[in-house]
Amino acid sequence: MNFNMIKRIILYIIIILFSLPTIGKAKEIFGIGFYLGGQHDVGTLSSYNSDIQLDPQNNYIVGFSCKVNIICIFLRTGMDTSFLISDGGVKETSDDIESTDIQFTTIPFFAGLNFRIHDKGEFYMGAGCAYMLGRGKIETQASSSNEDIDTFIWATGFIAGVGLNISSSASFYIEWEYLNGKSDSIIQTQSTNDWNNYYIDFTGHRILLGFMYYLI
Repeated sequence: MNFNMIKRIILYIIIILFSLPTIGKAKEIFGIGFYLGGQHDVGTLSSYNSDIQLDPQNNYIVGFSCKVNIICIFLRTGMDTSFLISDGGVKETSDDIESTDIQFTTIPFFAGLNFRIHDKGEFYMGAGCAYMLGRGKIETQASSSNEDIDTFIWATGFIAGVGLNISSSASFYIEWEYLNGKSDSIIQTQSTNDWNNYYIDFTGHRILLGFMYYLI
């Protein structure tokens, strides 16, 4: 899915949301929305070699969200995908890695406590898990080319967010997420090795800014 297609999908969602009728104030039980964000220090490499030092790469995130509020409990899911802002580069290592270019698609699921702030908005926090697909490439000297990456990761993490009401059915929100997920060993970086000695670490903090429209 390319970026132009994602922009079209987001535009269609906005048109649909604003075309829905609003009767009184929504009860804020079920909402759908979209968000933009970023993650620093993602897709880095880790190994049994403690000497490796990399400049972390940076990614921005585009996604949509679904949120259910039941009394003081919330459920949050959705899907997002990332795009590279800057490659990861090797500062000092005895292995043959030169750079990393890793993106990811994430399907998160969080649950926790939701606190209403009068009619102004809400604050929520909880924990959960995420299913991640990592993809991209790693440039190594050993192969004299790019090593393609395609791996699935199961991550766990935490979430905290604040929503600010802007109408009877819509709100802006900001979320902090922390996900901890690592792939299996999938990359061989030295021609003298006969095993995969590196794995990809997707652990990191994510900051997201979003818009939520409550249908109920």
